[in-house]
Amino acid sequence: MSKINQTITLLPPEYPIDRPEVIISEAIPCNCCKGSGFFWNLDNEEKTSCSFCKGTGKVRAKVMIEWKCF
Repeated sequence: MSKINQTITLLPPEYPIDRPEVIISEAIPCNCCKGSGFFWNLDNEEKTSCSFCKGTGKVRAKVMIEWKCF
C-alpha cells in the first residue's frame, strides 16, 4: 500500500504567539475501511459506516504546535 509523506518545516515565530499553531493535512483515504467509508455486515448483507472516518472514507491529521521557552 502506498504511503503519503508530508513534511512540516518548523520555524520559530518572529513575535510572541499566545495560542498554538494548528496545521490540518489534506484529506487522505481512511486506513480502517480502505477509503470506502463502510464495512459489509455479512449477517444481513447491509453496509455499516466506518466509525473512524464516520462514513466519509477520508481522514485528516490535525497538528498543534505550541512554542515554549526553556
